[in-house]
Amino acid sequence: MASYLLLNKPKGIITSTRGAGRRTVLDFIPFSLRGEQRWYSVGLLDGDSTGLVLLTDDGELARQLEHPKLGVLKEYQALCAGLANSEQLQPLRAGLYLVNLTAEGSKTTQRAVMESVRILKKYVDRARGDRTLLSVTVRQGEPREIRRMLARVGLKLRELERVAIGPLRAPGLKPGATKLLGKKDVERLRAALLSA
Repeated sequence: MASYLLLNKPKGIITSTRGAGRRTVLDFIPFSLRGEQRWYSVGLLDGDSTGLVLLTDDGELARQLEHPKLGVLKEYQALCAGLANSEQLQPLRAGLYLVNLTAEGSKTTQRAVMESVRILKKYVDRARGDRTLLSVTVRQGEPREIRRMLARVGLKLRELERVAIGPLRAPGLKPGATKLLGKKDVERLRAALLSA
């Protein structure tokens, strides 16, 4: 029987399952669940970002969740320097073209779109600098894509936290803690895949 864990990834931990000496999300799997099976990390987050990552030994579900056409919505809270305005956010909803480097070193252009982006709160602070907290939702994402998209409209990302993967949320989960998902959680996740 497959296992499904929701991890609140702390800053500095990598989501790659091969850490090359660095701590990875797999280090947070409880000892009682570790065995011979292979574990998959669903939902890449760079080392500077925090938030929810799904860990599972269900390879088929992991592949479906990562598939570009089937990917479920992922919601983030992004804290940016400065005071953002609605007009500044409009190109993010319309889509931007980003240049990516392939493994061979050539360049490709890919369209990146935020399904939704809205201002949650603005902080006017002369001592620490003005900041804006955004809610950002994307269906798929390349590494550092949100960071790069915000930079294109003049917003410098300070902190990025994933707060939802499809229907899954865990507002009380402390950084570094895991939550074992039940049958209903997994069914809701599969239903979100079908509706994508």
